[in-house]
Amino acid sequence: MEKGGPLTTGDVASYCHVSHVTVFRWIKRGILKAYSTPGGHYRISCDDLVGFLKQQGMPVSPELQDSGDSRRSVLLVDDDPKVLEILGKILSTDESLDLDTASDGYEACIKIGAAKPDLIVVDLFMPGFDGFSVIREVRANPETSECKILVLSGFGSDDNRTRSLEFGADRFLEKPVDANTLVECVKGMLVN
Repeated sequence: MEKGGPLTTGDVASYCHVSHVTVFRWIKRGILKAYSTPGGHYRISCDDLVGFLKQQGMPVSPELQDSGDSRRSVLLVDDDPKVLEILGKILSTDESLDLDTASDGYEACIKIGAAKPDLIVVDLFMPGFDGFSVIREVRANPETSECKILVLSGFGSDDNRTRSLEFGADRFLEKPVDANTLVECVKGMLVN
């Protein structure tokens, strides 16, 4: 097993020489961090597995611990499925990105807390828990406060830009955005 993309419960079970039911129990008890895919399957990051193994005093193979992970995780948050599809197509051209989506602020906060993405691309105006609330929650939580936040909104007024940055967003782009501009902005934010 090489360090890189997310691991399945089967991968972890095989590595630890236990059943996948045991891995489910570890996740449910909160001793192994995991996130859920839109299809309801658990995924575990290599870093979270390494942390778990060390905490439990279990051996960590050198390839799992020492090989660099150049992939970066990006969560796309928008209540419009077409926007999510377009953003996904644009950003999926960069194979170093692991993309996930959320269709509202509440789902976004759950995924952010579980997976702690490197970058969150969030719309401002969504029903219920809006983009401003997402930004506030991310910045208030010490475990997620370092996540980069890019606001992508169709309402690019000076007031919305200012409020977004005051709440803690790192950058603001107005929809519709040129594909090259979006890719350059995302790459730039992930480097810094």
